[in-house]
Amino acid sequence: MGFDVTVTENDHTVTMHPGQKLEVVLHAPNGMNNWSHPESHDTSVLSPTVDPAATAARGVTLAGFEAKQAGQAEITSNASPNCSPGQACPMYLAVYSLKVTVTP
Repeated sequence: MGFDVTVTENDHTVTMHPGQKLEVVLHAPNGMNNWSHPESHDTSVLSPTVDPAATAARGVTLAGFEAKQAGQAEITSNASPNCSPGQACPMYLAVYSLKVTVTP
């Protein structure tokens, strides 16, 4: 797909330039469901692109974004525990956050 930058669940900051494309690759933690689809909280700075999710392997969440203009945006995603039906399930949520800085 021609991504300029790729990040995983281990990355929490990235710097890009307008026009560059970002791929987010999140692997489900042990005992957890897949990550929710990553979302940009400022689409004027970082907007979603064609979704590469169709190519994702089981347990992997993919998303693509394009840097539009200088500024900062945050990408977030969540994962919940994978619990068997009828069993007690812990009440917590894993949170992923990526701070993206777009510089001119």
